[in-house]
Amino acid sequence: MRGKDRAGIGNANMNVVIQLSRRSELIALPILHRHSPGLVVAKRTYVIRETAARALKLAGVPFTVLCWDAGSRTRTHRSVLCGGRKLT
Repeated sequence: MRGKDRAGIGNANMNVVIQLSRRSELIALPILHRHSPGLVVAKRTYVIRETAARALKLAGVPFTVLCWDAGSRTRTHRSVLCGGRKLT
């Protein structure tokens, strides 16, 4: 079933470390539950798949990207891209 919170096909193996606000976390949890076998870390920080991050963005959930996976095929550099880049 496709909806506006469903991600398209992409590099499902790439991990993204994101941080959510309290309000965004309430909206994001059901989406993350459907899309990613992610890891929850302290202070509303999540390690999720890229497809789950896309689903959050499509649903209009604001979040901050803390790091991209180093081995991504969609990035030109193999180093970890960090630095709190805002996607939404």
